[in-house]
Order: sequence, then structure tokens, then C-alpha cells
Amino acid sequence: MQSSLCDVIRFGPRDRVDDVDSWLNRLWDAMSSQPEETTDLAYDSPDDLSGHAINSAAGRLSETLLLEIGARRKDGKDPTAIQEGLLRRICENEGKCGLLGRVVFASDVAFLLSTDRKFVEETLMPYMNSAEPEGAALRAVMLTYGSITPEVSQVSVDAIKAGVVEPFASENHAATVAANLLRPALADIGGDEEIKWGFTAADISNLLRDAPKAIRAGALEVLSRWLQGHETGVESGWHEMVAPFFESVWPKERKFLDASLTPHLIDLAVGSGNEFPAALKMLRPYISPYDQGHGSLYGIRSSDAPERFPRETLELLWLVCGPNPHVRCAEHPAVM
Repeated sequence: MQSSLCDVIRFGPRDRVDDVDSWLNRLWDAMSSQPEETTDLAYDSPDDLSGHAINSAAGRLSETLLLEIGARRKDGKDPTAIQEGLLRRICENEGKCGLLGRVVFASDVAFLLSTDRKFVEETLMPYMNSAEPEGAALRAVMLTYGSITPEVSQVSVDAIKAGVVEPFASENHAATVAANLLRPALADIGGDEEIKWGFTAADISNLLRDAPKAIRAGALEVLSRWLQGHETGVESGWHEMVAPFFESVWPKERKFLDASLTPHLIDLAVGSGNEFPAALKMLRPYISPYDQGHGSLYGIRSSDAPERFPRETLELLWLVCGPNPHVRCAEHPAVM
């Protein structure tokens, strides 16, 4: 019943619903006062937890509340007193309804910061910085579904640092999480002083060391994708973005060498266009030979590097395939 009423308010003819704030308040009173089953939702993956939230009455009410606040913002108005109070009542509720509401808020921290910074800093962040399982779950939701803007990074430094090294966020969304780390790092090494992030390139370098391997692989995957989409060409992208990243941010310790990162490093090298020889020279210390089973040479085969740079291509092939006779690279004949 409550979920259906939330849907009527959210999806129905908005101009026919009088005093939405009071309706949301009454609905919250009703759903939050009902006996609740104990829940282990805080142990769910970000995908499952987000799915539970948006399909629950409490989650839909929380989303509708944010939409109502957003509608006032478009008209240049601040949230109403009822809206501000309801935000806090939802967030401070210790039951299942409160958890589902906090999940919705965690995925929209950037918006909430722009409308009620005090709420984020004083009410929401203590939950997101918690050492309890719910804290880890909320951090994973923020890193997976939220927009990590410079402002968010400033107020969520501790939550982001903790979330990056926790397994929740790295299981299925490593590239998304890694992209949120790359933006402040590249802004810092690029000398962008207009935008103030909560992290420096040195901070991100340390986070990459502490993060699960999946996050480092995600960072290389995203960097390769951004290189190909660089607005002034891959050569400029190499000089302005990739080379400085490896000089200042990427972990250089031997313990971080890993053959699972090799396909991404290949993509960066051959994807640098005319800078392939220089890229190979810089990336060589980080490239590990394939150590077992099948090794991918798709990045080389799908590029024009073999025709344009045959000597460097042979050098790269030896780096990744030559040392181990037990590795099979199916694309090897096609490359040769």
C-alpha cells in the first residue's frame, strides 16, 4: 500500500497531488513505525543493495523526496522545513527503512551536497564513515553509483579512502571506482588549480598501492579508454595524461608487477600512436610476461603497430610471450 502510494506521488500527475511534503511525511511515519524483520542487507553487494532500495517503499519515498527537493532547486528555492526534517528522520532511522533510505542518499551525495551540505556532513557522513558493515556497504554504493565530484571528494575523504581498499567496491565495478581515483590524480599532475579535489596525486598513488588488484587493473583500463578518446589525439594524450601518470602515480614497487595487468599495458603502449616506441620504453618495467595458459595479444593484433613499428612490436612480443614456453598466444601467428 505504502509503496503504491509512493509510486502515485512520484509517477502520477504531479499537479493533482496537493501538499506532497505532508504526504511523504505521513507515509514515512507509517512505514517506519511498522515492526521490521532483522536484515542482513548491509552484507549485500552494491548491486543487490541498490536494487533492494529502489524497489522498496522506503527507497522510493527517499527518491521521491530528492526529486521534490530538486524541483524546488530548479525554481531557485531551498528545501522546505518539512523536507529538511524528513531527510534527517530517514537518515537517522536505525531500522531497515533507514538503511534503505541511506542507500539512496549514498548514491546521490553530490546532489545532496549542493542542496544541504550540513545534512551531508553532520548526518549522512557518520554512517558512511562507520566501521560497521553498513558503512562499507554505503561506501561501495557511493563509489559505484555516485558522482564523485571535487566537492564530494572534499567531504568524503575518509569514506573514499576506506571504500577503495574494501572488497565490496572492487568486485564488479573496478573500472568505475578507478575512474573516480584517476580524475583527481590527473587534475593534480596536470596543474589544474581551479578545481580543488580532496586528493592529491600522491594520495591516489598510495591508494592504488593499498587497493585490491582489480582497482589497479581498472585504472589501466580506464586510462587506455581515455587515451583513445583524448580530444587532441592519442599522442597528446600520451604526453599530457599517461606518461605523467606513470611518472608520478603508478606504483613502481616490484611486488605490484602482475601478468593480469599485461593486456592493459599492451593497450596503452600500442594505443599511443606515433609515441609507441617511447611508450614501450616507459612501460617496459611494468610489463610482466604471461606466466600460464593463454596470453592475449589482441591489443597488438588490432593495432597498426606491427606494420609501423616492427622492431618495437617484436620487442613487446618477446616481453610478454618469449620468456615462458608454456604460454600459448593464439594471436601470435596473425601478428607475425
